[in-house]
Amino acid sequence: MNGTEATLGERVEYARRRHRSDKQRPGAQAHSVGEKRPLRKVGKRTKKVVPREEPIGNRTVPFAGRGVSSNNRAGERKSVDPRFEEHCGNFNQGLHDKAYGFVDELKEKEKMALAEEMAEEKNPAVRRKMAKQLQTLNAAVERSQAQRTRREIRNRVRAEEREKVRLGKTPFFASERELDRMELEAKYDQLKSQGKVKKYIEKRRKKQAHKTEDSFLDDKKSRISLPSLVRQ
Repeated sequence: MNGTEATLGERVEYARRRHRSDKQRPGAQAHSVGEKRPLRKVGKRTKKVVPREEPIGNRTVPFAGRGVSSNNRAGERKSVDPRFEEHCGNFNQGLHDKAYGFVDELKEKEKMALAEEMAEEKNPAVRRKMAKQLQTLNAAVERSQAQRTRREIRNRVRAEEREKVRLGKTPFFASERELDRMELEAKYDQLKSQGKVKKYIEKRRKKQAHKTEDSFLDDKKSRISLPSLVRQ
């Protein structure tokens, strides 16, 4: 009995000392013996079976970047190049051609250097790879030249129309079909000066023949497949 009372007394004394130390600790809130601690505020319960909703102010905010990709992170700015953005000013094709006209010259030099390397290369696999690169460069150069020719024709036609309006004459507004005809004439004159008219005509004929053959085969396949489906 005495051992039990001593043990209980030690426990009570330990609890009292701990309570005093909590009071003396800086920043600790002291509460009297009969005083109740303040309860955390929670929201109203809508139904008996539904738990109380915790106010938004008590909720912990997760880490700002957790679960969000680096591309869609809020507040992160995406880098843009103002030279190629429409909302950064009006695009002037003439100034663009003057500023970046050296690109076409670099492509021509690269094409010539690649052709020389391909002529000296002995490995068939490397030669095939170079031939594909050369074909890509040729297509890019031809496309750039065609676009430049079309822009020059349009600028010339517009200048002629403005001159007619200035002189009080009725301007001639060229249609897309008329512009295409002018572009073909300019291309023919260019090929004629280079002596490549026959080669270009042969290339166009082969391309048109392939298109006709492909369309014929597609039509034939569709006509053949329909009865087979009907029999099934």
